[in-house]
Amino acid sequence: MYETSENYEFTRELEVETLGVDLKFVQYSLGDVSSVVWDAGIVLGKYLDFQSKNKVLSGKIVIDIGSGTGVAGLFAAALGAEVILTDLSSVIPLLEKNIKENVDVLKGSATASVLEWGKLEAKFPVPDLILVSDCIYYDMSVEKLIPTLFELSNENTEILISYEDRDVGNKKELLKNFLDELRKHFHIDIIPRQLHHPDFQSDDIYLLKCKKIIS
Repeated sequence: MYETSENYEFTRELEVETLGVDLKFVQYSLGDVSSVVWDAGIVLGKYLDFQSKNKVLSGKIVIDIGSGTGVAGLFAAALGAEVILTDLSSVIPLLEKNIKENVDVLKGSATASVLEWGKLEAKFPVPDLILVSDCIYYDMSVEKLIPTLFELSNENTEILISYEDRDVGNKKELLKNFLDELRKHFHIDIIPRQLHHPDFQSDDIYLLKCKKIIS
C-alpha cells in the first residue's frame, strides 16, 4: 500500500477462476465513485467468469462504459476479449495503471480511452458486447448514458448492465427513470440469479441483458 499525506493506494485481488489467475485492482482512499471497486462490478465480472466455460468472449470486441477501476472490462480481457475501457479523462491514469498491473494475465487485450457520455468524439468500433456496471448513479445516467449506448451499438450488440438497487436519496426514482427510458430503446431481459456466480451475488444487485430495438 502506497501512502501520501492526503491519499493512499490500496489493491484488491479477484480471482478469474476459469484461468486460475488473480486480477489486481489499484484503488484510492480518496476520490470520486470511479476510484474504488464496487460490488456491482464484481458481480458482473464474476458472471462473465462463471459463464465463460465455452470461451464465448475469445476475440470479441468489448467496450466497458464508465469503467472506473476497470473490474468488469479486465475480467473480459482476461477471458480473451479485445476490450476498450472507457471513462472520463481524469480516470484514464487509474485505468492505465490497472491495465499495466494485469497485462501479463490477459488472454485478450485491454486499452483505455476517454469517453464522455453524449460526446462520441473518438471513433469506436461496433462492439459485440458493451459492459455497464454501477453507472446508474447520477441524473446523467438517464440523460446521456442511454443515448451513448444507442449510438455505440447495433442490432447484434449485447449489452450487460449491472446495478445495485439503492434506497438512499433519489436513487429509487433515478433507477425507475433509467429503466423506463431504457425500455424505449432496448429489449431487456433480467438475468436470473441462478446464472450469477453462486458466491458473488446479492439480493440487491441485478444483471440485465439488453439488445437494441431496430424499428
